[in-house]
Amino acid sequence: MIPLDFTGITLVLSARTFSIIHGSFQDATAADVSGCEDPARGCRASAGRSHPPDCSRSRDAAGLPRKGPALTNPMTVPRTPGSRVRWPRTARNLIGALAGLVLAYALMLAFVYATQRWYVFPAPVGAAPRCPPPCQYLVFDGPGGRRVHTVHLPASAGEPTLVVFHGNGDTLASTLGLVDALAREGLGVYGVEYPGYGPAEAYAPSEAAVYEDAEAAVVRLREHLGVPRERTVLLGHSLGTGVAVEMARRGHAARVILVAPFTSIPDVGARLLPFLPVRWMMEDRFDNLAKARAVTVPTLVIHGGRDGLVPVEMGRRLASALPDARLVVVEDAGHNDALASEPGIGPRELIPFARGLPE
Repeated sequence: MIPLDFTGITLVLSARTFSIIHGSFQDATAADVSGCEDPARGCRASAGRSHPPDCSRSRDAAGLPRKGPALTNPMTVPRTPGSRVRWPRTARNLIGALAGLVLAYALMLAFVYATQRWYVFPAPVGAAPRCPPPCQYLVFDGPGGRRVHTVHLPASAGEPTLVVFHGNGDTLASTLGLVDALAREGLGVYGVEYPGYGPAEAYAPSEAAVYEDAEAAVVRLREHLGVPRERTVLLGHSLGTGVAVEMARRGHAARVILVAPFTSIPDVGARLLPFLPVRWMMEDRFDNLAKARAVTVPTLVIHGGRDGLVPVEMGRRLASALPDARLVVVEDAGHNDALASEPGIGPRELIPFARGLPE
């Protein structure tokens, strides 16, 4: 999402508004006294007046200027029956400008609301991931008539299996580097694709659909591939942290690893688009903070200290809300490099945590 800056428009509008109001007052003042001339030359009615001016307001009985001019608001001057009150042109311009601004804002709201799922699920498409043996590319029938796409690298004896939920700008194919790096450590890896992504492009993505396919995949890992819950570790990056938190809340894992997690999607949107009521508009919320207390398994939170998309403060808040969490801040990392796969897996706390080893 690209934040927009309306500061310049606001300043220009403020300056224009002051100029219009100030000009209207000057016009009104001039119109009130312009009908009076020097008594030596007599009085004349100013153009556009429907009644003769009262020159005595500007001159006293001796014809001398009054010290305190008694000006009358032209809007309160009595008018002949049937006459129409006309707003000054500058006031009409101001009303038109404000109406245009309101219309533009309403159109922007409608556009963002209608396209919000594109921001949450940009859904890159692509072919099925290349998965040479011993990696298995597995596709099975899932909920809602969808086909669920997964990759599986079996774990070495006694090792856990990490279920990987990628970020919203990735696909299952783009995570194979991480899959290989984890497999070199002897860990099992099970990657799950989202509806609308990669080879699953035929399906419409949504928070509910992502949860449904993720749960179907985790259940299949346990019931068909023989990986018990006690050896299942959920690993989510960015958007994938919302999936991992929900699956952990449902009791599908023994441990959780969250990389670059957010508190909720509306919180991220409100930070990027502060001039829009994003928190009221978002349909797919992935509210990690609200679910945190229900995630009772050990959790490792990894966040880049220079994350410009999801600030590290969100990771700190989430880690504080989780009952059994440890926070690791990678100071020089951004949003996409807090979890390293080359030359080795990093940060160094990840592998021992996945294995359940003491700190």
